[in-house]
Amino acid sequence: MARRVNHLLCNGADFVVPRNAKSLRLDYRADKKPNVRIELPSFVEQLLHVPPRLLDLLEIAAYVYCADRWSSRGSKSAVEYHAWSREFVFHIKVRDFEFWSQADIRQKLNLALSFLSGDRKFEFDFQSGHETPPTSLFDLQHVSTGDISKSRIALFSGGLDSLAGVYEILSRTSDSVCLVSHRSSQPQVGHTQDQLV
Repeated sequence: MARRVNHLLCNGADFVVPRNAKSLRLDYRADKKPNVRIELPSFVEQLLHVPPRLLDLLEIAAYVYCADRWSSRGSKSAVEYHAWSREFVFHIKVRDFEFWSQADIRQKLNLALSFLSGDRKFEFDFQSGHETPPTSLFDLQHVSTGDISKSRIALFSGGLDSLAGVYEILSRTSDSVCLVSHRSSQPQVGHTQDQLV
């Protein structure tokens, strides 16, 4: 059976999707007919400065999550790996094209996402041309936010594995830790996360 590849075209990226492929255009920007809600603009406005590469990473993560929710893993009776693992090709316009277009960076993304999800492949076609207008004085090139190397970011679902990871970080360092999570529409998940924090 031929595997169907899922193509995701994000932030206005261009690509001619093959006839046998499944595709979806994703965009959160208000001026581009958004079909997905990513609160990145309001998040950025609350901070003094988010470097372009980190903005790209936040968008990539959000689009990967959207793709996961959009693409079916097959029937509930398909319990074998070959029956439910998927292949994704992301075409994404980014700000820091020089960094994201490196082969080893794309390979590391594929390895990390394949490991976390159990999917066969995550391929990335990064394209230049995505920009974000400055939101504050600190977004200007000549203004520095100082040394932020004493900060850590940890994914936090509220499950035992992510709680253990946060505990591990806190037990080994005095760095400040920022917990990053997704809040589903189910209120008990958010309540659990709040209690654990």
